[in-house]
Amino acid sequence: MLSRDRIWMNRIATLLVLVSLSVTSVAEPWAPVGDRQLRHELQLLSDARIIELSTMTWPMSWGQIDYALRAVDTDRLLRLPSLVPVYERMVARAARETRYGIWQGGGRLSLSEKPDSLRGFRELPRENLETVLYGEKTGRNAAAKLQLTMVDNAADDRSARLDGSYVGVALGNWLYSVDAMERWWGPGWDGSLILSNNARPVPALSVQRNISKPFDWWALNWLGPWHLQFMAGQLDSDRFIDSPYLLGWRFTSKPLQSLELGVTRTAQWGGEGRPQDLDSFFDLLIGRGNTGDDNITVENEPGNQLAGFDLRWSQPIGQQTLAAYSQWIGEDEAGGFPSRYLGMGGVEYAGVWQQNQYRLHFEFADTACEFNKGEPRFDCAYNNFIYKTGYRYRDRAIGHTADNDAQVATIGALLINAKNHQWDLLLRRARLNRVGDDTRNTVAEQPQTWHSVDIVHARPLIGDWTVEIGVGYEDRESETKSATGDDWRGYINLRAGL
Repeated sequence: MLSRDRIWMNRIATLLVLVSLSVTSVAEPWAPVGDRQLRHELQLLSDARIIELSTMTWPMSWGQIDYALRAVDTDRLLRLPSLVPVYERMVARAARETRYGIWQGGGRLSLSEKPDSLRGFRELPRENLETVLYGEKTGRNAAAKLQLTMVDNAADDRSARLDGSYVGVALGNWLYSVDAMERWWGPGWDGSLILSNNARPVPALSVQRNISKPFDWWALNWLGPWHLQFMAGQLDSDRFIDSPYLLGWRFTSKPLQSLELGVTRTAQWGGEGRPQDLDSFFDLLIGRGNTGDDNITVENEPGNQLAGFDLRWSQPIGQQTLAAYSQWIGEDEAGGFPSRYLGMGGVEYAGVWQQNQYRLHFEFADTACEFNKGEPRFDCAYNNFIYKTGYRYRDRAIGHTADNDAQVATIGALLINAKNHQWDLLLRRARLNRVGDDTRNTVAEQPQTWHSVDIVHARPLIGDWTVEIGVGYEDRESETKSATGDDWRGYINLRAGL
């Protein structure tokens, strides 16, 4: 009779063969923002030291996921048998996603009542009725996806959208794309202070590293696996300064298995009536952008910039994992470094119990400038005296979902059983637009306190059909009482693959 370890080893070896047969080109090159189960399972395997993967930048290359799964620590996996089914599921999905040369398609139908005003790392409907159809094909070095979303009573008057579409090519270890993909830069589950899925995706040119490997040069090798991403998009014309550019870059590295580091910078630049020549771009690039510094005036100030850093630390504890994370984003610059910080932090505890995966998390965010000082600066974050519409796109903040001057605390619990049925609970307390002077705030035009609870259940149906149902309740309190009230909300997502 084979020993238990030998049986597990044979299963793992079979899985590794399946992974090795897949190619680095992918049926869909990127794992999208909003797939909570995918992120949870990858993070669980990484935090348990079974694979090495950073999960703080999305969309994530499937080539990177495939590479991490092939480099599995089999000895470590054998010592944690409760995580073998998680690894098996990730390998099976990677095998599906790394097919190429065939057309694939699918769709989603979403019905909702009062779609959630505050969005976290989950694909939620934006409107009351959404119909999504997509088709995609990937070759060895190129990929394209056309995704059409039709919505009813669109909040931004765009009833037909190409959100989620892209054309991309792979050259060496780099992916180049023209896309309209959602992005999430940061370690949080309920918000990112600098770039999140809160607003609709900005059409952009993008360049990112495909597979994260360490530098060969000894002086930088200590940084560990690293990732770099650039994006250059253009915002809408229905704003104070029409059609400015949105530029951004993000660098992450993993110097230790327990530590992930990230540095991010974004900027609004150019637009109607604003300088957008090479001199202006160079000033933006080197951070020379404050009126009064180095002959910078209101007329030639290059743009509205945000920058900062984030980190995530994790530690396995038996069959479970513990993690803590933080993000600090500066709304201004002083001495060449970000200043007037917004802040966010959280803790996570995850593992497997009797074939049920779970993740618990607590997260707190403060979106007032200088939140860490005794007297924070209000009406500062996501605002700019030149780009008066602010750091927003189609009436939503590009950064944190609560917009500026908010304090948001959330407690979340995720449970996934052996049948791949998912339950998600989120409790939230949010103090919004705390001073009420800023009418640009897209969530609350006056000070409000929200208490809410949301429950989501998702499960596979037949074949590639899945269903997701969400129900929520929200209580709102206002100092003026004019916005006081409560609401029930709900949605249903029906997805199908072809």
